[in-house]
Amino acid sequence: MEHQLHLLLLEDDEQLRTALESLLVDEGYSVYTAGDGRQAVAEVAKQPPDILLLDVKLPGPDGLEVLQQIKQQLPELQSLVMTGYASEEDSIRAIRLGVGDYLQKPFSMSDFLTAVDSIARRTYRLKQLKQREEALEEVTRWSLEFLTSSVDLSTPSPGETRRWAGEKAEAAAVTLNFSPQAVKTAAPAVLYHLLSREDETISRLSNLKKLLSEPALKLAEQIAQAPDEPQEPSLLNLCRYVVSRVENSELEVSPKILEALSQSAGKTQQQDTSGRSDLAILGLARTLILSGDQEGALAALKELVADDKPSQTAGQALLMLAELEPENLKTHLRRLLNWLPKLAPVEAARLQFQAGLLSTQRGLPQGPELLKRAVSTFDALSLPGESASANLALWSQGNGAEFESHLEVLLAPHRGDLLAGVGSWLLEPLLAHMDSSIAKRAALRIIRESPKALQSAGRRPETASGLLTCLEELGGGPEPVLRRLCAPSLPDDIKSRSRALLAEGEQKPLMRLIFFGSFELHIGDMVLAGKGWGSQKARFLLACLGHRGRPTDQEILVEQFWPDSAPGRGLKNLYQALTDIRQAVGPYDDPIARTGQMLQLNPDYPVWSDAEEFESAFEESKKTNDPKVARELMNDALRLYQGPFLQDCPLEWAETQRRDFELKQLQLLERLTECCLHLGHNREVLTLTQQLLSQDKCHQTAHMSTMEAYIALGRPEEAIRQYQRAEVALANEMGLEPSIELFKVLQKAKMLM
Repeated sequence: MEHQLHLLLLEDDEQLRTALESLLVDEGYSVYTAGDGRQAVAEVAKQPPDILLLDVKLPGPDGLEVLQQIKQQLPELQSLVMTGYASEEDSIRAIRLGVGDYLQKPFSMSDFLTAVDSIARRTYRLKQLKQREEALEEVTRWSLEFLTSSVDLSTPSPGETRRWAGEKAEAAAVTLNFSPQAVKTAAPAVLYHLLSREDETISRLSNLKKLLSEPALKLAEQIAQAPDEPQEPSLLNLCRYVVSRVENSELEVSPKILEALSQSAGKTQQQDTSGRSDLAILGLARTLILSGDQEGALAALKELVADDKPSQTAGQALLMLAELEPENLKTHLRRLLNWLPKLAPVEAARLQFQAGLLSTQRGLPQGPELLKRAVSTFDALSLPGESASANLALWSQGNGAEFESHLEVLLAPHRGDLLAGVGSWLLEPLLAHMDSSIAKRAALRIIRESPKALQSAGRRPETASGLLTCLEELGGGPEPVLRRLCAPSLPDDIKSRSRALLAEGEQKPLMRLIFFGSFELHIGDMVLAGKGWGSQKARFLLACLGHRGRPTDQEILVEQFWPDSAPGRGLKNLYQALTDIRQAVGPYDDPIARTGQMLQLNPDYPVWSDAEEFESAFEESKKTNDPKVARELMNDALRLYQGPFLQDCPLEWAETQRRDFELKQLQLLERLTECCLHLGHNREVLTLTQQLLSQDKCHQTAHMSTMEAYIALGRPEEAIRQYQRAEVALANEMGLEPSIELFKVLQKAKMLM
């Protein structure tokens, strides 16, 4: 067990205090000490402890009096009382104070460590439980906000928007100095109350009601009741007043509430855009689409494009909106194309390619021209994978004769995501070229790794024959596809070959695990995202086993997923989660294999993981001495990072991995920036350093790379402004001045003015 808790040892016997402190430090605890009650209170003011170890008999205030005083500030503080004797009165006082444990003096060092370890484990579990509760509250709040945005768009209120009411209630509650616990209930209560009055949201609120905290739910119910004392500046009257503003009705309210609302203007907490990256919001939108919640997805996507600021994620949001709202397809595409000149070249080219692909598929005349421009830009930027995809899109539309060299590029390692992305429209033309070994190789990989592409493949006799050739080599195929190939309209030889394959049975499809953003499981043509799992624990259990890729003892899984469950109950929860997983995958074989006590991903399934591909591409980039190859590999890795690792999983193992991948992404951005600077891709440098500085305003290397890129682009005045931004950030955040290296680049910029 790792000890990262802060322990305050209150003991007046200096010799014993020193011995116990040394023992605890050797065990890995962070310990600070006090010899009397006054000193202990002073130490707590400097650094609040997680656990208080105290003697009862002390000079001045006794230990229990000190504990009572400290617990007024730290009500959740855990404690261990050490005493030579305990009177009945002391015992009653200790019980009332919620003392964690008693240790009778004299005690052995091993008994002392055992008692401390027991308290420490309890404290860890309480912390974990609190973190889970906070994560659940955050997810609930987020869901309410997006649902509110959706309702605001579809049914405008007569007064202020519903979203405004939630934000103002929270901001004013802060201004009125309500407790943090009370502040946390304000916005969810207001939003839930307002949404419950809309008929079309009732069904979507049923699940959120289960997640809403009891205080927030109680407050939401009280809002509907008639106010007893409207002049009282209470949280309830604050919430009632902002609700009345939405409904455009008059409500008498305390002047203090009106003043708080006025003071909080402009300070409203935008929970959906601050504290969350745009990637995370985009990931949520994808999950909502896969879960069938189109309204929620639309609300999330419109949040990303509301401020009309061009960015890669906002561009992706426009493309997704174009697909979700075909009636507004041209409007969204036109807006996106207007953004492209304002974006970094790599971002612009990728969005231009996707816009061209969508336009071509929808029969818009500008599609081929957009694809040609994307090819030209990808070639200029030395991005062979993306260039190959765009060239193959043109070829599939009859705008090119050569395709084999482009296929070779996509079949290279670390480009599996690109090949999967083109499979839906590339498979059919490939099946007509089975005389080409490279076309056959690519078709086999698409069928094996992207079985969804089979749904629209083999519709013509010549492509049906090519599809059967691939399925025969793979030893089988999906039953619905083979039955379709037995249609009376197809030639007899195709029908007989299809029947023969039907008799052999299906092969295991590829299992695709998406960890970046919200977890997704793809098996065959089935996609499981936010819904359909039976329970979230089942979803995260599969993610855990999939990421580990090795057998794991079921007792370890119980400890990680149900640490506070009663003996035997944890195993029942585990078995239920496994049942939920089996039911979720439906017709497919169980994705979990058991050997005794050990559980792992079913080894019969071929598996692809975006997290594994990310790490593989990044590690390969470190091994090469060719900066161009390194840049390609790092761009491949960065393309896979579509959001924080399992962004909605609050469990400790996921949080650890999340931090690890965030660090790797930071390292990747740093190395890629250095590589692009060396190769002279200066506009790409500006995009990369912008990402670095969004994570760390004081990243001096990122500031310096930005300045060097501006100088190389002939914009020394921008380099000087960047130095000034660095100077302000370092002074405000760390009380430091810019480094000598940064100052030297500043002088270089000044000489070029």
